[in-house]
Amino acid sequence: MKKLLGILVLGLLWCNVGFSKEVSGTQLLCKDQLNKNDPVGFWFLSEVLALRYNIYSWEVKTDEKTFTAKPDEIIFKHGSRINRETLKYQTGSNFYNCSFVKDFNFEEYFNKLLKDQIAEQEKKNKL
Repeated sequence: MKKLLGILVLGLLWCNVGFSKEVSGTQLLCKDQLNKNDPVGFWFLSEVLALRYNIYSWEVKTDEKTFTAKPDEIIFKHGSRINRETLKYQTGSNFYNCSFVKDFNFEEYFNKLLKDQIAEQEKKNKL
């Protein structure tokens, strides 16, 4: 019995078992809990690099973000994070609810959303 236990322990020590599920290829669409017209998209390209899509200053922005995948959260270089259990994205004091999307075209989605936001703003303009 001691030999079996010893073999099991040594076998587990020898194995290099990763603790986090691979996120490469995953796409997330996150919507602000307060402002539904301010979404953020993430496309995880590798185990350390993601593309982040959002609308800022009336433009569609695409940024490369480096991150660290922990068992309970994904932490981006500048402190924003995604809780892996609840899929809540936090950046500063803003919280977003995220959901998985598959074969999603972020460029098309955000460009259409921006076009709609500009048209809505132009209706409100008095000048």
